[in-house]
Amino acid sequence: MPASISVILPTYRRERVLVETLRALEPQLFPGDEILVIDQTPRHEPETEAALCQMASRGTIRWHRKTKPSQTEAMNVGARLAKGALLLFLDDDITPSEGLLTAHRRALMDDPTLPASTGQVFQPWNPGPVERVIDYGLGFDFAFDRPCELLSLMAGNFAMPRDLYLAVGGMDENFQGNNYRNDAEMAHRIFRGTGRKVLFVPGATLRHLLAGGGNRA
Repeated sequence: MPASISVILPTYRRERVLVETLRALEPQLFPGDEILVIDQTPRHEPETEAALCQMASRGTIRWHRKTKPSQTEAMNVGARLAKGALLLFLDDDITPSEGLLTAHRRALMDDPTLPASTGQVFQPWNPGPVERVIDYGLGFDFAFDRPCELLSLMAGNFAMPRDLYLAVGGMDENFQGNNYRNDAEMAHRIFRGTGRKVLFVPGATLRHLLAGGGNRA
């Protein structure tokens, strides 16, 4: 039986793109999976509010609202609320590939000692995959086209067992503002705690839309 996944989406000042992201993820859920929206937007547009209310009422999402915006804090809140055995953290302005959840789930189930998986991310400047990277740490390009081990990860597309996430302390809430390198710090802490690096899974693909608002706001 596949391990259950809690998809965690911290969100801030996103409207239509948030709703579109959630609608794209819903068909990928297996029984026992869930989507947690950790919503830090003070006030949504009426259309967005109505769509989120509808999703919450039919059980598509679990909608948790918090008033103080912080990406790292929101990720940790989601982890504590999650019911799934695996956590998958995603940005709120993405176009996911159809196999995104399956690729992360398979990577972590095929190797029970794997601490975390991180997926391929195409930014607006990436027309497609890249064949070369500078290094497998801070210089890594997440549009890379082949599996490898990293001393880095992408906060908007990574998965790990919930128990391990909590055991290593979750995201460091000392990171504020745009939280630059909070994810790299987490990858180093995972390595120190487990002796293993993060697995890059190019099949766990998404396109990051870099919409207005969000963490950069």
